Amino acid sequence: ATAAGFRGFTWKWYEQVLFGGSYTASFLVSLQLALVSVLVALALATPAAFALARYPFAGRGALLAFWLLPLSLPQIVIGVGMLKLLQVYVAIPAFLGLVGIHVVIVLPFVIALLTTSVQALDRAQEEAADSLGAGPVRRFLLVTLPALAPGLFAAGIIGFLMSFGEVTVTSFLTTARMTTLPVRIYSEATTLEPTAHAISALLIVATVVTLWLVGRVVRLDKLYAR
Repeated sequence: ATAAGFRGFTWKWYEQVLFGGSYTASFLVSLQLALVSVLVALALATPAAFALARYPFAGRGALLAFWLLPLSLPQIVIGVGMLKLLQVYVAIPAFLGLVGIHVVIVLPFVIALLTTSVQALDRAQEEAADSLGAGPVRRFLLVTLPALAPGLFAAGIIGFLMSFGEVTVTSFLTTARMTTLPVRIYSEATTLEPTAHAISALLIVATVVTLWLVGRVVRLDKLYAR
């Protein structure tokens, strides 16, 4: 039906997306959701990555399996489970529920990236700082954290893009007043709404440009070879 009605390329729908303001609310919801989710995921993943990479302990394999469990579950199972959980705890705001489910989805990837980055750190610098009298906190802030910054940056970008573009699970928890941009695009694409296709193309371009910038700032081959 879309191809049959094609009358040539036009910028009309792109102008409506960029300047019409009809997608602004959904875009802001997705932006806030992705930022909060990736910050929470990084806060949880950083100590977990150090524990998994540097401190062997009983149950390490079980803990790693627990962190990576969402990777083996279909997203629709996660969505239905979170929906049932929120139906029990009705006092939880919808936005916090979305943050929780996005953290569950993003966390395994962030942990995997950070664990590899921690394993690649040069511990000689930390030992040198320790021999010069730097305490654990100062050593972490001035030596370890800057060395880990490329890994944190890469994990944050990947987690942000995953959270921003998530549709399947998010569709279970969005409401009429709070809908993310990908869910709205999906719902409008089935109605052959031209603006949905226009904004999809814009998001593809934005994603490619972002990944290109990440590749320029953080060379992944050097990230794991350090």
